Amino acid sequence: MFGPDKGQDKWHQNSHSLFLGIDHSAIAISNTEQSLHFYRDLLGMQIDSRSLNWRATQSRLDNLPGAEVKITALRPVQDGVGIELLEYIVPGKGRPMPSDWKSCDIAHIQIELVVNNLEQLVDKLWRNGVQFVSLRIVQFSDRSFPYRQGCLVKDPDGHAVLLIVE
Repeated sequence: MFGPDKGQDKWHQNSHSLFLGIDHSAIAISNTEQSLHFYRDLLGMQIDSRSLNWRATQSRLDNLPGAEVKITALRPVQDGVGIELLEYIVPGKGRPMPSDWKSCDIAHIQIELVVNNLEQLVDKLWRNGVQFVSLRIVQFSDRSFPYRQGCLVKDPDGHAVLLIVE
């Protein structure tokens, strides 16, 4: 249940459905401003809210005594699932993601973002020094995959982001 000042309007409507959908993906980051440069300035997402979560509720959510988390919620310009950036103040920075993880490793996970102009965005990301996993835009030939083309990049903390065109 969302409080009256939290979440999208659709979460506050009366419904008998147990599952109302996914609100966001949350990712732990090391530096909010660095991640905002990637997600907001380069990918075009917008800040929806900011908060500082702490005390007993956050400690129970994370199973971390004394957890304190700076949260920045981002939304796409058009409707879609958001991303929450979680910068842990306490207990502090964790270990970095292993740099040698490959997209075919069992531990690989990625966020998929639908974009309007993939070619233009890829050029912008190259100019800004973003790390690319794909050497270029990949054309998908598998008819079971709902997207025609995409490009896999990494955010500043090494999270894989698949940019796709519907």
